Amino acid sequence: MQDNPDIEIALLKDTDAWKICNFIVSNEERFRKYLPVTVAQNLDPTLSRIFVDAKLKGIQKQEEFLYTIKTNPSRLLIGLVYLKNIDLDKKQAEFAYAMDYRYTGKGIISFTIKRLIKDFQKEIGIKTFQIIVNEENKGSIRVAEKCQFKWIKTLPKVFEPPGKPAMDMELYELELP
Repeated sequence: MQDNPDIEIALLKDTDAWKICNFIVSNEERFRKYLPVTVAQNLDPTLSRIFVDAKLKGIQKQEEFLYTIKTNPSRLLIGLVYLKNIDLDKKQAEFAYAMDYRYTGKGIISFTIKRLIKDFQKEIGIKTFQIIVNEENKGSIRVAEKCQFKWIKTLPKVFEPPGKPAMDMELYELELP
């Protein structure tokens, strides 16, 4: 999957554990609020190995898909994009993503999501894609809007960050024909 020579978008590989650990640890402060589980599962190389093994099993079962975004030619991991909460009966799935602080605002996540939408519509018939984001996360809202997702509704108190009160989240959807 490639249209941008500066990045490589690839399905998670067994060899990605160390890179994911480095990526999460170097962005831990940014990710802790909205991705607390992913952060907790990748704070050291052993945890990242367990994380990657679990995600690879989920990919094999088509329960979720995790893609890495790496720079070319250095192969530095700069982002992750999940397709999760896949419901093949409803033909629906949710995107979640994380981008290295040095690469935000460059359109890389939007580019990646647009590419993955085409692939998942064609390969497994997904017709409704969702992004669930907190209203404070302006970058993620921009991603949803750039990818033509429409705001649907506020989901009251559905996300509980560790040690904090439950937060409202905004549901964005992209419906395909």
